[in-house]
Amino acid sequence: MSEEMTDAARAGAASRRTVLRLGAIAIPAVVTLKPAYAAVTSVMNCQIPITNWVDSQGKVKAANSSGAYPPPSRPYIGEEILNLQKPNIKMTNNQTLTQQAFNAHVEYIKKMQRGTAGFTCWASIAGRRAGI
Repeated sequence: MSEEMTDAARAGAASRRTVLRLGAIAIPAVVTLKPAYAAVTSVMNCQIPITNWVDSQGKVKAANSSGAYPPPSRPYIGEEILNLQKPNIKMTNNQTLTQQAFNAHVEYIKKMQRGTAGFTCWASIAGRRAGI
């Protein structure tokens, strides 16, 4: 009987060792994948506000200028901007904009420079597109 318990105890110890080994293998994988997932998530949720009126080339114009389009009612999010890079994608931001206004905003976003609100978001998206 004591021999049976010893075998059972050995089997239990072996299965615990197996679980520990699997855990030791799995932890580096989780640590490696989690930052990459966090980076993708932050790019998808970052915001690019546009507060200026812009023309079709993305240049800032005075409010109500001829050929200028109003800012959107809410900031664009990274996912929308990523989708813009796909061919034949139409407006997704909000229903009050025309397609021409949306395209003008896209041109404005493409010309963003350091120091502009939303630049970091755009830089992350542009780097992602370039494979950086």
